Amino acid sequence: MTMLPRPNQMLHRLANNDAMSVGPISYDQRLHAFEAVISTGSPVKRAYGTEVLRISPEAVDLSRLREGGVPLLDHHQQTGIDAMLGRLTDAWFERSALIGRFKFNQTPEGEKAEGMVARGEVTGVSAG
Repeated sequence: MTMLPRPNQMLHRLANNDAMSVGPISYDQRLHAFEAVISTGSPVKRAYGTEVLRISPEAVDLSRLREGGVPLLDHHQQTGIDAMLGRLTDAWFERSALIGRFKFNQTPEGEKAEGMVARGEVTGVSAG
């Protein structure tokens, strides 16, 4: 029996070794910002088969970004303001990957996350 995901169910995927690394690729201390690979569309086995995301302007809707931004959250938590570390300020397509620019909030939580990125302690991001 094939189990389909429930509505609003969070599904996860990991980048494969052949793809561009998913995570921070630059950091700008002056702007409190970093750029990161958000997705490469790596194949993922699901109960219903192998899912492969198309990463292209035709396949990815960036309207939410243009309508006010996308929050940078701690562990996908949407339960309170303390989980908000910053926001996605720009996104574009490069070499079959979705790349984004993130700006940290100047809060204790955002500054802690920024320090970890600056020191190279954060090596990945997860888009939900």
